[in-house]
Amino acid sequence: MTSAVGTVERSRIWAHPALGLHAVVDAGGSVRLGAPGQDWACLVPLVEVTVTGHGRMWSGERFIETAVGDRLAYRGHETVQDGSLERTTIRLADPVTGLAAEVTLEASSGAGFLRARVRLVNEGTTALRLESVTTLTLGGISDADGGLDGLTLHWADNDWLAECRWRRAAFRDRVVPLSRSAHGHEGRGCFERYSQGSWSTGRHLPVAALTDRDGRAWLWQIESSAGWRFETGEREGAAYVALFGPDEAHHQWHHTLAPGQEFHTVPAALVRTEAGGLDAAFGTLTDYRRSIRRDHPDHRTLPVIYNDYMNTLMGDPTTERLLPLIEAAGTAGAEIFVIDAGWYDDDAQGWWDAVGAWEAAPHRFPGGIQEVLDAIGRHGMTPGLWLEPEVVGVRSPLAHTLPPEAFFQRGGVRVTEHGRHHLDLRHPAARAHLDAVVDRLVGEWGVGYLKLDYNINVGAGTEGVVGAEGVRGADGVPGADGVPGAEGVDGAVSGVGTGGGLGTGSGLGSAGAGLLGHHRAHLDWMNSLLDRHPHLVLENCGSGGLRMDYAQLAVAQLQSTSDQQDPLRYPPIAAAAATAATPEQAAVWAYPQPDQSLDEIAFTLTGALLGRVHLSGFLNRMSGEQFDLVRSAISVYKDIRPEIGEAHPFWPLGLPSWEDTWIAHGLRGEESTFLMIWRRDLGGNLGVGHGGDGAVLSGPEQNGPVDTTRTLTIPHLSGVHVHPTVLHPTTADTIAEWNAADGNLTVSLPRANTAVLLRLSAGSPD
Repeated sequence: MTSAVGTVERSRIWAHPALGLHAVVDAGGSVRLGAPGQDWACLVPLVEVTVTGHGRMWSGERFIETAVGDRLAYRGHETVQDGSLERTTIRLADPVTGLAAEVTLEASSGAGFLRARVRLVNEGTTALRLESVTTLTLGGISDADGGLDGLTLHWADNDWLAECRWRRAAFRDRVVPLSRSAHGHEGRGCFERYSQGSWSTGRHLPVAALTDRDGRAWLWQIESSAGWRFETGEREGAAYVALFGPDEAHHQWHHTLAPGQEFHTVPAALVRTEAGGLDAAFGTLTDYRRSIRRDHPDHRTLPVIYNDYMNTLMGDPTTERLLPLIEAAGTAGAEIFVIDAGWYDDDAQGWWDAVGAWEAAPHRFPGGIQEVLDAIGRHGMTPGLWLEPEVVGVRSPLAHTLPPEAFFQRGGVRVTEHGRHHLDLRHPAARAHLDAVVDRLVGEWGVGYLKLDYNINVGAGTEGVVGAEGVRGADGVPGADGVPGAEGVDGAVSGVGTGGGLGTGSGLGSAGAGLLGHHRAHLDWMNSLLDRHPHLVLENCGSGGLRMDYAQLAVAQLQSTSDQQDPLRYPPIAAAAATAATPEQAAVWAYPQPDQSLDEIAFTLTGALLGRVHLSGFLNRMSGEQFDLVRSAISVYKDIRPEIGEAHPFWPLGLPSWEDTWIAHGLRGEESTFLMIWRRDLGGNLGVGHGGDGAVLSGPEQNGPVDTTRTLTIPHLSGVHVHPTVLHPTTADTIAEWNAADGNLTVSLPRANTAVLLRLSAGSPD
């Protein structure tokens, strides 16, 4: 296809009809990505690169309009079909610096998602210092009327105990009109969100969207645990989006490419849907996430997990305390039993700053930990252990026996954070240590589940340089973050060899590049564990949900969604967890206690039933009636879990706000629709203290009129006869009535602080 605007001819070199996007090259060789029919000026160069000495053409807060990006010219492209996946590589080059770029675009026929990554190669004669690189740029986004007034911006704030808090604002509230025609230039600012330090989601999720009033959506995610940033703003009357890994301004990242060397960006994905708004877009993103992750039987079997930590033993396990819990958990229906933090603690000064050797504490297990692990097996469960592999406590012997280069360093000084040092998994000694630990726990002890936690934010990263003995990928094996294995783990400095393995460069690299190198080595290590132990299940936990990204989740089977201990505060996290992880990977705590009422037990159990159940609580101290309610919830979960792994999430009341009284989250399957509804009274106190005694105080209903009913619109069932069935709990006195003509479900929960799981079974259309 060619088109002409004035005297400039443009040719389409790539198109994806399901996304409504194409890549077009002009007569000067510039390639840009956008929707057909968009004004060329509102589009953005396919790759934007900030290089020291070659900055931006328009200075400001934006990382687009770079000099190198403007010069990168089309060289050619090729498309390869791999089953249903179409992989197109577009080749560009800068005639001034000699920097070459290969942009890989992956998409499936008919699917509304696109995955991108960029490979840069220095084909020039002088070293180039990279400061920022886009993985994906997209311009020409507008509402149905061709403007920006109808666009809404969506993003998610994230914090410890307060994950997945989605926010929305009119695009024009964040990117104001500036009368470009009066000034001859765009503004200098943009709307941006980015990570800080080594908790990739410690501030925000690497996921955001634009929607319009007609239900169209543009949804994106960045797949990095080592720094990421996105920006959106106005360009020539339309919106643009630019997605980045780490950069110098926000992550202390720069990367020096000597002649012949190369660098790979982190992957990113874009979803575009024509109708259905965020629900439809997240459904497509869920399909995409399922397509990129490592295959594992856990994604299909969804075993029930009991973990002894939350509101229960709280890091103080012993044989005496564990054995009754093991028996009760097995009877309740758990299939995995995880001994959480503290199992290695045999230190009078506490375990926090002494971890690293991962040996069982003799005084906690007088008969040996194997006695407890065997008891787990006898009760029909797989044994699991908590591990925080990337840290070594400052009082651990390993802090002195491992070489200094095996730890994060900045300014030549070993990094210390909250009583811990941080291992650099590019170093063979660090990796050999952890390999020996896991092979002992799994191969000798029979552990089948590892909860891999990460409880410090170590900052920008490490300036330490790992030499040629560092980690390389296996030939032809794709890395977890899309980097081909043969090119190995990117190094931090100019010593990196052309193969991408860690080179022998001298001096210090940038801290952000060191973090990226460690991050890629960490993913490679996790993959190697699963290669050696294919049935091992890995849970990704970052002090709850503070490293909840699809670099990790393409490898790990589960994701901890929060450390939140207050049952009343968990529902908005549980309801929105499917925006950050597939439902079958999103682990939600259910911590019923013997001091709770039946309503309170049902409330905490119900919230986990559309994800992965992380059961906890003193089940062994419960009355028969209380315990039967727990067993009933687990039985319901086992009945519906075959449908969870293929279902798509939706939110009939919209994505929840932190203080919402009513919250609803559903899963749309092939056979059934499941709907979870919570009614909270935040004026009451259903909170649980940190003492581990299970004490619960219930507050009275709020004064004044009580709203006991909500009507929810479920468009995909409109016009269909539906039979609402209460699955759990039957004690909630729930009334659910369906109006097929309007596609409305009216639900009554007469008591505050109750929740219900419904199955909506469809009949024949009206």
